[in-house]
Amino acid sequence: MNSLPFRRPLSAAETVYDYAYRLEKIGYDEMLIRKEILRHDSPIDLDSYRIFNSSSDARIRYVTMIHQLTPTKPHKGLVKKLAASISISDKEAEDAVCRYEEVGAMPFIPWRLSKTEQ
Repeated sequence: MNSLPFRRPLSAAETVYDYAYRLEKIGYDEMLIRKEILRHDSPIDLDSYRIFNSSSDARIRYVTMIHQLTPTKPHKGLVKKLAASISISDKEAEDAVCRYEEVGAMPFIPWRLSKTEQ
């Protein structure tokens, strides 16, 4: 994961929210933002950040990645996978998948895809 583009650690002058927002703006998906934030020792409630909601770019990018990894997964399967992988409610996952279906795929940093899928 050290080869991710634009990776710059949380600076002393930056809040965790600012860091998450910066990562979202450069194309990180929600799972990757969560992992990057958790690398820092500050105890935080990730779900309290606006960045993690059903219509955020970061969440839509993550749904895009899940859908690309499992393109035959039906709507309900996509909802269950999203809910389980980032520990959100089925309702939040349903909202995100519906939003994804509405706006379409968003580009993301392919940190999970194999070399042949990139």
